Amino acid sequence: GNVVAGATVNLSSEDRGVARTTTTNENGTFQFPSLLPGNYRIEIEATGFKKTNTEVRALVDTPANVTIPLAVGNVTETVT
Repeated sequence: GNVVAGATVNLSSEDRGVARTTTTNENGTFQFPSLLPGNYRIEIEATGFKKTNTEVRALVDTPANVTIPLAVGNVTETVT
């Protein structure tokens, strides 16, 4: 239930040809500003946790608050 600072967050969309990367801050949050509307895949990985990915839909002028829990484990394991 704690936040994970310093996790790598990858955002991608094959439809849009978009690939961006950022890192979670000390509050465990991240942002990808100025996205075009559409479907995106978010993948998060951090040392000591399983890699996790999810799908999110971006809407026009509507921030999306997405909570993605990380499970303890090896990065070689993925939770979808």
